[in-house]
Amino acid sequence: MNSKNKGNTFERKICKILSQWVTKGEREDIFWRSISSGAWNTIKKRTTTTQIGDITYIDDLGKPFIEKFAIECKSYKDVQMIKLFSENSIINKWWDKINEEADGKYPIIIFKENRSCEFMVIPYSIFDTLNSDEGFSYKNYIKVESADNTFYIIKLSDLLEYNYTEFMNNIR
Repeated sequence: MNSKNKGNTFERKICKILSQWVTKGEREDIFWRSISSGAWNTIKKRTTTTQIGDITYIDDLGKPFIEKFAIECKSYKDVQMIKLFSENSIINKWWDKINEEADGKYPIIIFKENRSCEFMVIPYSIFDTLNSDEGFSYKNYIKVESADNTFYIIKLSDLLEYNYTEFMNNIR
């Protein structure tokens, strides 16, 4: 599978997962790949569209989520997590890019490397808000802190254990 098809397939998978989370497993069609997925920088120069990131909503149930979050999806052969200690880390580059494009939304990166589970990169503010909730605790996480950024890497499955409605109510 070429990298473009791999990325498209991963985005569709994440759309279904998030749709099931929002609907408590009842539906898979709340979110879909945005029209601009993979081409945001080019489109941004030509239009005033508010679409940001790889995922958008196709049902109004997803609107509150997309209005709060800019989501990028990445599926790579090898993310090389050990390079998080380097400024050349691919995750750091993704984080810088989504932060530039988020336009007031919370940036989120959902990524996967071959033969691995899905991970999320989230800002400190989301991690702190959720981690302070007595009903939720991240099982495992990586904190990345630099002069410019603080973000956390968690398993997507850990977030999905959190009730969607409570999640949205707790994130301001």
